[in-house]
Amino acid sequence: MADKRITVLQDYINAILTDSPHEKIRKRRRLQPGEDAPPRWNNFDLNQQRLVTELDAEYRIILASAKDDDQTIALLYKVADKVQDQLNEVLKYDPALIKHAFNVFINNHPAAIKLGLKTPSLKRISSVILLPGQSLPLGGLETKMVTSGVADPDFPNKNFAYTKDRQGELFIWMHKQMLARYDAERIAVGLDPVIPLDYHEPIPEGYLPNKHLLNFNENSTAADLQDKYDYRKPYSSINSPTNIANVDKWLQSINKSIDDGVFYNDPDKLGRTIDPDRTNPDILEDNEWKAKYGSLHAMGHIMVGGINGNEKVANALKEKKLRPPIGVILNVSIASKDPAFFRWHRLVDETFNRCIETTLKARTFTDGPDVVIKPDGMILAFKDQLEKVCPEGAHDGWQKFGQTHFAKIPATNELQTKMVPRNLRGPNNDIIKIEHVFPREFYYFFKVKNNTTKDAFDTAADKIVKEPAKKFVTLRVFIVPEVLAADRKQWIEMDKFKYELKAGEDAVIARSCELSSVIRKPAQKVFDDTPGDDFDNDYCGCGWPYHLLLPRGTRDGMKFKLYVYISDWNADKTYESTAEGSLSMCGRKIVDGRPAKYPDDRDMGYPFDRPYAGKSLQATFAKVVDPTIANARAIDELAISSVPGDYWLDNTAMRDFTIRWVDEFC
Repeated sequence: MADKRITVLQDYINAILTDSPHEKIRKRRRLQPGEDAPPRWNNFDLNQQRLVTELDAEYRIILASAKDDDQTIALLYKVADKVQDQLNEVLKYDPALIKHAFNVFINNHPAAIKLGLKTPSLKRISSVILLPGQSLPLGGLETKMVTSGVADPDFPNKNFAYTKDRQGELFIWMHKQMLARYDAERIAVGLDPVIPLDYHEPIPEGYLPNKHLLNFNENSTAADLQDKYDYRKPYSSINSPTNIANVDKWLQSINKSIDDGVFYNDPDKLGRTIDPDRTNPDILEDNEWKAKYGSLHAMGHIMVGGINGNEKVANALKEKKLRPPIGVILNVSIASKDPAFFRWHRLVDETFNRCIETTLKARTFTDGPDVVIKPDGMILAFKDQLEKVCPEGAHDGWQKFGQTHFAKIPATNELQTKMVPRNLRGPNNDIIKIEHVFPREFYYFFKVKNNTTKDAFDTAADKIVKEPAKKFVTLRVFIVPEVLAADRKQWIEMDKFKYELKAGEDAVIARSCELSSVIRKPAQKVFDDTPGDDFDNDYCGCGWPYHLLLPRGTRDGMKFKLYVYISDWNADKTYESTAEGSLSMCGRKIVDGRPAKYPDDRDMGYPFDRPYAGKSLQATFAKVVDPTIANARAIDELAISSVPGDYWLDNTAMRDFTIRWVDEFC
């Protein structure tokens, strides 16, 4: 297989999805005045999701006859040609729908994955949607928030044509993490954690998209309106009594089923109910389930996105039988720009938590491995400082240096972020400068003692004895703003990875922020806007940006806690899974053309997935946790008032640190 052929094919795919020049790109037809536009692409419309599935099936049929890689490449060109033809059917399809279907196909078909084909980043597909808008009213604390604009991967639907393992649980977990990250930013600017959306009442927060998305008026044509978005005024109301009534009914049904135990101990089933991904209309059970529970998650987006801020223009367009622009919350790539996105997802998350809080027993963590980690065995160090004391350590990520010179690691109690300029290309190929929060690169160092033993026979003593044994463990790393530490739902998962401890080993584990489960690339590339570079790979496959690894923090230094829980990998591992560690944010792994098993048998968010067993975080992870025993109060107070390292479970530890927002790293 010639690499050049793959490169040429990739260039063709890029050109289709970014509207870039290419020798195979034909002139596209546009809607003409007076022509009726098809329904605008809406990520949350079930009928359009079904259409995407049908288009994906058409593309797969074309590839079905491929016997080898050469035939596959030739047939992939035919798929791309078909996509071009469909993009010209402007009376039948919204172009954005066709591009989404093509994205789904390229990101999921085993043949495309095998060839290494990818879809361009959002920056290449449409840079203007990444330009920041503003929360309304202007000047409020909300306008100081740091939001990514691409933080919503919309699990489990976006870019996945078929069901992933634990799809419903992934949907809940990812949005739960986004809420925790958002609340950390709210605390930094002096706001309280986000509260659930009361969809019956006016929404205090408004949103104003950037000017390029607002460039429409009463004289706009259908073609002009396909990529525009409306604003939402503060204290505007949802204007669909039918949709509100449906949400009331669905929430009542879901909550009753939670109370009746229908979803007992099955977060995946509840997640799939809150966000159904049933595209086959012929399955009776699905229709009955959908009639009872509806599409709760999607309807929140639809209700808020349907509010027209510019009512005069909207009415004028309706008189011309044109559909007015929608809110950004209906575009899954930029939905999180709107503050109402987080308020709606807080309501969804609390519905999920109702199940967890009322039906699942608290964990007592009795199955941890026989290992020891202490707060003083958790070190943070900046990469640039490590380079100064041991330049050659870059070859192994300072693993050997940490093992042999633990006391000489240039430790820091303060992580840093700053705002970094970035160039985006505007609609007229002009350069537009924006800013993103960005972390100073750092490493974790964890000192872990392996006390695991196994039975062995001592021939000299003629008896069974214990001897050191190797142990596979999972390190689960979290952070949380100190003021939110008492709420298990506010802990942000930073990393989760497997490690082999040698028999009797007193190990030092070095872990780079670049290698964590949520990031995959060096920092410098994020802000590169090299002309012609179609693959800047700003984001990992699930949509979580590297530059949002850490919350921004504050100028004075915002207090956080770093927490590590070490679990037994033999209890964590998922049988039949070929992957190790965890794809914490998306679970995207395809083996033999099908989604692989999620490589962690624990509930997502473990050990913060269930209510605390004690009255506090400290008491929950104290060495003795039994709320029923007589001295439970004493244990609770002891764990709170004393050094955690002395009274906590040996396989877990926590330490304090701060995140400071600086002008320059130094």
